[in-house]
Amino acid sequence: MLPGDAPQVTNGARLEYAWDGKLTWPNTSFTLQTAGGPGPHTISFDIGVLGKLSRVWIRPYPEGSRYYFLTTMKRFEIWGSANPSLTGAFDDTWSLLGYYEVVKPSGLPYGTDNSVDQATAAAGFNWNIDINAPKVRYLRIRCLENFAGGTAQSIAELSVFGDNRN
Repeated sequence: MLPGDAPQVTNGARLEYAWDGKLTWPNTSFTLQTAGGPGPHTISFDIGVLGKLSRVWIRPYPEGSRYYFLTTMKRFEIWGSANPSLTGAFDDTWSLLGYYEVVKPSGLPYGTDNSVDQATAAAGFNWNIDINAPKVRYLRIRCLENFAGGTAQSIAELSVFGDNRN
């Protein structure tokens, strides 16, 4: 966690649950909208190795049977660094790896998911990383907008793919 990162909710959800392989509550990562403020919510973490990333897979957390709801990220950025500044600033030690947007397949209104929406989200979303992006070890996910119109974010599971060879 870096300065400026949004706090996690206090009822059991934690950042490290985003990669624990479990899909049930409280094993998910949630930021807290009220304590995290109205601006974009950011989470930061070490992926454990320096590597050239090819994609990031994110499975949203369902609220009941609704995936495109509340804190599911709608528009977000992924940033990476090999050796980040510890200030929490998005300075020149961080590179923007991509800007992404989740599109609900059905186009149904907010709060309504059909079976195609549910199956698509339950499979998770693959987000490609630009082949020209630098090698990174640290990631930041910055939620610009969630499906409820805020900036808090939730992630049920996250996996990172790439090549850590020299």
